[in-house]
Amino acid sequence: NGHIRVQADWPTSINSSTPNSFWVTYEPPTGKTIYGEILCRNNALESDHFLINEHDSEKKILRIEGPNKHRQSFQAPIKEYHIHRKEVSCLDVSPEGGMVVSGSLEGELKVWETGDGSVRRNLAGHVGDVLCCKFFPSGQVVLSGGSDYQLKIWSVTEGNCAASLRGHSGGVLSAGMLERGRNVFSTGRDGRALLWDVPTQSIIATLSHQNLPINHSHVSSLSFLPTPNSPPDPREVGVDGKAVALAGEDSTLRVVDIRSRKEFFNQNLAGVVNCCNFLEDVNLLVGSTAAGLLSLWDLRNPNHELSRLNGSGGSGINCLAPIDDNSVVAGTEDGQVFVWRRESEEAEHFTGSECDPILGVTTQKHSDGNTTLLAACRDGKIRRYEVDCKRQRR
Repeated sequence: NGHIRVQADWPTSINSSTPNSFWVTYEPPTGKTIYGEILCRNNALESDHFLINEHDSEKKILRIEGPNKHRQSFQAPIKEYHIHRKEVSCLDVSPEGGMVVSGSLEGELKVWETGDGSVRRNLAGHVGDVLCCKFFPSGQVVLSGGSDYQLKIWSVTEGNCAASLRGHSGGVLSAGMLERGRNVFSTGRDGRALLWDVPTQSIIATLSHQNLPINHSHVSSLSFLPTPNSPPDPREVGVDGKAVALAGEDSTLRVVDIRSRKEFFNQNLAGVVNCCNFLEDVNLLVGSTAAGLLSLWDLRNPNHELSRLNGSGGSGINCLAPIDDNSVVAGTEDGQVFVWRRESEEAEHFTGSECDPILGVTTQKHSDGNTTLLAACRDGKIRRYEVDCKRQRR
């Protein structure tokens, strides 16, 4: 149905004490882009080519209808954090939601509070870019990977590096843990996906070895995985029923049974696959590409793609994070952040970046069903949004 874009700082124009305006465009599936302007006078919005379906200055929400009745909702950030001096490359929120760990492309790794952005710990030790980071389930330990080929495990309480895992021959692009974190996994520019034993700091197994980098990985429990007859390696803990999805530079989206080491899903998405995520509590997998496509698969029927969406207007999708069993949030190469829902034709977009790439996204669910969204940008800022899931379902 096309794609609508708006000026990143549109709330400034709306809240101006004098008449103001901001630009808006509609990019149809085919044909020329339509350029327009939304005029702001006394908190009223007017436009020749676009309809304003909703405008909430307090919640910073704007809903626009363009040609062909194409509708999109936009939300501005409720807070911006200035934690790093340069590009923010990755981030994760702690399980309880009070802390964030974020890394930068100048080797910084920091733990800070979501309330006021005050930095609690500077975790120094990586040489070069920090490319991925994640909290352990306890919220007191952090796992990180960098361009120095190393994985590092940090104590948030002490602020020191408790262990370094060496075995990749290229930068570590993604990492995570199984259950409480006795075992961790990682992927790298060397094309390998590795399973690690943390106490001995040793490699248990190579889960996949490709000719090109494995850009991202995500682990989940799958209900249909068989239990092998042979016993596991004694260093393995909590691997039964677990699978890891792998996003490949070679255009493949793969899934490997961690327990058996067998690859049981392999699809070519006809373009570099930047990221992958399982949706929560179901056997659904989403892959995203450098061409801006989201591809959804049910792993119980791996030969049939459920749906494909170009939600970014053709811009490459750099990162994904699950929200629930029905939706994911995506960050793009040209600074867009949007939520994609399986059963909705209208995407929710989050503004703020002036075309600088979004390099990481993470989410935190609340007891009321709503979600906090944090987006890391190459402009050095981390933006916070509150996603009203009930509003999205209406």
